Amino acid sequence: PLEIFDSFSETAAHGASIGQVHKATKDGRTYAVKVQYPGVAESLRSDLQIVKPVALQIIGFRERDVEGYFREVESRLLEETDYTLELQRSMELSRALAHLEGVSFPRYFPEFSCRRILTMDWVDGLTLDRFAKSAASREERDRIGQALWDFYEFQIHTLQLFHADPHPGNFLVRDGGLVVLDFGCT
Repeated sequence: PLEIFDSFSETAAHGASIGQVHKATKDGRTYAVKVQYPGVAESLRSDLQIVKPVALQIIGFRERDVEGYFREVESRLLEETDYTLELQRSMELSRALAHLEGVSFPRYFPEFSCRRILTMDWVDGLTLDRFAKSAASREERDRIGQALWDFYEFQIHTLQLFHADPHPGNFLVRDGGLVVLDFGCT
């Protein structure tokens, strides 16, 4: 990393579901560099093969009746391991949603990204769950709630493609607005 960046945190600044986020700097700019844990895709495939017979037994379905659903779940999970795809979706959706009032996105950097590494602007803010527990005014809460509503409403009804990982850590509240992170699952 130090061949690319001026500084790179040795320890992760944040955890991610299939990796960790490091803080890096270069030429005065601060970056969030999401690095995928080794072997994640292989582990997911293996885990699904183990879970499938157990799930079938618990649910009581025959394999042929639910095979399509299992393939869909596997495909969506494996898509999350492809940071090149996430980069593309992040950039496309950020552009398509840029007009929404009170919603913003980090800038992404293809030159510092690849299949297992995704680099974007470092964004400080309060995660959505922490914001919900804060002493924010009713007006602030309503503004953030409306931004979140507009964000999903436009994606579902207009784009028909949407951010499908509504974990509170994937949203930051900053300067009275909502910052959206992580388009790995859409």
